[in-house]
Amino acid sequence: MDIKFSGKPQNGMALVSVYLDDDLGENMPLQSAQVDLWVPFDDSLEKLHANARSELSNFLKRALNALETPSF
Repeated sequence: MDIKFSGKPQNGMALVSVYLDDDLGENMPLQSAQVDLWVPFDDSLEKLHANARSELSNFLKRALNALETPSF
C-alpha cells in the first residue's frame, strides 16, 4: 500500500491517493486499485497516514456492504 498526498489542504482536509497492489504470483497478473479520499489534515505525517488508513478502511467496508446488498 502506498499513500500519496495531492495539493494543499482545503477546509481542514487533505486529498490522498491510496494505491493498493496485490501480486498474485508468477503466473497471475498484478491486481491493483487506486482510491482517492479526503482525510482530516494534520501536520504530523504519521497522523495523516493513520487518517488515510482509517478513511480507507471505512470506505472499503461501505463498498463491500454495497456489493453484498441486492440492488433489485
